[in-house]
Amino acid sequence: MASPTPDPTRTATVAAIPDDPAPSSSTPAGSSSSTSRELVMSPDRMGPERLYVPSLGIYASLDGVKFSSGSLDIPREPWRVGRDVWSAPLGAGVGTTLLAGHVDLSGTPGALARLSDARPGALVHVTDGAGRRSTFVTTSLQSYSKVSLPRSIFRVDGPRQLALVTCGGPVMTIDGEQHYRDNVVLTAVPASG
Repeated sequence: MASPTPDPTRTATVAAIPDDPAPSSSTPAGSSSSTSRELVMSPDRMGPERLYVPSLGIYASLDGVKFSSGSLDIPREPWRVGRDVWSAPLGAGVGTTLLAGHVDLSGTPGALARLSDARPGALVHVTDGAGRRSTFVTTSLQSYSKVSLPRSIFRVDGPRQLALVTCGGPVMTIDGEQHYRDNVVLTAVPASG
């Protein structure tokens, strides 16, 4: 299936992928409220358009999202993860599929609250709209300033990879509101076999 024609504003500005407000002091990101739940399930039982990272207890529905005014509009519900519709499709053989979600939203831990705990080798499972499963292996976890995200996470050609993005780093006050300074980016490549 051919990818849609990319929106030229998609790579113009990458400063807000995503732009979470800072957590409230009562529920810090990665707190026990976000980590106490252990997921025990089989990747074979995943429904369509899902993300599952067993080692982190992440299991989330994926929603197609687009760039608007230079930022990726991720789902309003913190427990859902956005899939950039202009990135490589989930079942593609080349390019990067970009997934982005909240670390925290108004004190509620987001689906990707534990992303910064990922280790190399962690498995990441995704299913496309038809329920076809792909398994990836985590190769890196990096923090970047929101204004200096690597362009490779926006490539629709080149090596096949998955990029999961959420907020992280120190909290800064911008226009009277508190926001995370950085983005945490997990990169994974297809599992062999």
